[in-house]
Amino acid sequence: MFQPKPTQILTTLIKARVPVWVLAGAIIAQAAIAAIDKPTEPVCFLKLERLHHSTSVYKKTGKDAIKLNVTSECTVVQRYTQLTTEIYSLRNGSEVSIYSSEPTLQIADKKNHREAYFLNFWVGCSKGTTEMYRGSASGSATLQDGRVIPVSGDTGKYLTVKCESKEQ
Repeated sequence: MFQPKPTQILTTLIKARVPVWVLAGAIIAQAAIAAIDKPTEPVCFLKLERLHHSTSVYKKTGKDAIKLNVTSECTVVQRYTQLTTEIYSLRNGSEVSIYSSEPTLQIADKKNHREAYFLNFWVGCSKGTTEMYRGSASGSATLQDGRVIPVSGDTGKYLTVKCESKEQ
């Protein structure tokens, strides 16, 4: 496809003493041509759900637990994401790490290859107790083309969570 060199167009227009609106149009066209030539870089990010008492862990193991679900999302197809996570509790005004995961690899979802779901990060809790929790995660997403994109995120401020299922 023929694409004129934008710098040549601008030089010709300036020498010809054309109206300002024509020059402005040429500058916009030059920017559009430059934008078409540049591919957009893929972006990946983490969505950390609110920490909660997990009924699924209780049903599977019989243990009360505080759970952190994480989703890795990319703007392009990913092969997998590898993460480490931490769950913190606020005790006596100090942040205490109560759970640190091993690096965990999750293959992209079969239905939506741009996402990977992490549903196994949890720490035991004592039924009936209430604590303040927050979570964080970091790692990398490996795209279909082999590029590796670093990812990280956290749940933000501490939230109060009671170690008690709503179903119980």
